[in-house]
Amino acid sequence: MQRVGVPKQMVDCIFSTLQNAFHQVRTGYGNSDVSYGGPCWLIPMHGIGQENGAGPAIWAVVSTPLLNILCKQGYGVSLVTPITRITLNYSGLAFVDDTDLVQMALYNQSSSDVCNKLQAAVDLWEASLAATSGAIVPE
Repeated sequence: MQRVGVPKQMVDCIFSTLQNAFHQVRTGYGNSDVSYGGPCWLIPMHGIGQENGAGPAIWAVVSTPLLNILCKQGYGVSLVTPITRITLNYSGLAFVDDTDLVQMALYNQSSSDVCNKLQAAVDLWEASLAATSGAIVPE
């Protein structure tokens, strides 16, 4: 987050608040009697938590450089606009905790070639995500 100009004090405030919060489940029937969290975690909670209003913005800050890495490494799709001839490159779409990677076949590539390149892109995505302390959750 500091990469995009968020001051360290603000980052500390956001995440220390999340790590020290007590969490309950709220349903149409009311709040759960059981809670978890608080300042006594043996291992502090990581990430931004479910239903965090800042979640989409924080995920955009995290995922954009990862998607750019894929583009710079030659993964994804290249499109040329018909009138201006501007080349658009993108490697995937990401929102909150959902990411879809894309891979384009060139005229001389087999479906097996495309699958192998997409798998390499997924491997690079996973390695890049791990560098941010993130992980792919298969389910």
